[in-house]
Amino acid sequence: MQQELFVLTGRCLTPFVLIAVGAIVGCSGDAFSTADVTGTVTVDGKPVAGIMLEFEPERVGKKILPTAYGMTDAEGRYEVSRVGGPGGKPGAVVGMNTVRLSAPEGSGSKVHPYYADQGAFEREVAEGENVFDFEIESRPKAPRSGR
Repeated sequence: MQQELFVLTGRCLTPFVLIAVGAIVGCSGDAFSTADVTGTVTVDGKPVAGIMLEFEPERVGKKILPTAYGMTDAEGRYEVSRVGGPGGKPGAVVGMNTVRLSAPEGSGSKVHPYYADQGAFEREVAEGENVFDFEIESRPKAPRSGR
C-alpha cells in the first residue's frame, strides 16, 4: 500500500514540478534587450512639459514585448523607462518601435491627437544610448509620409 501511495504521489507531483521549473526558468531573465532612450519634445518650436511618450516595440512572432514610457520635464526633456518590475528597467526594447505622443488629462499640456494615432513616429532603438528629438506642431497640416 505504501508503494502504491508513493507511485501515485510521484505521478501527481510530476506535472506540478514541471510547471514550477518552467515558471522559474521562464522568469529568470528577459528575452529581449533594452537601451537608453532620451531626447526632447518641442511643440511649435518650444519645449513643453507633461508630454507622454510611448515606445511600443514591434512584435516578435506571437511574443508581446513591454512598452516603455517617458514624460517630458519643463525643458521638454524625457527619459524612457520600461514598464514592469519595481520601478521598471531603464530604456526601451531594442529594435523598431512605434512612438506615440500624447498629453495625459490633467497634465496641463496639449498635443494634437494626430500624434497618438496616425501621426505616430517610427524609431529604431539600437544598443547603447539613443537620442530622439520630436518636433511636432500644435496643428498638423497634413499626414506625413515616411514617418
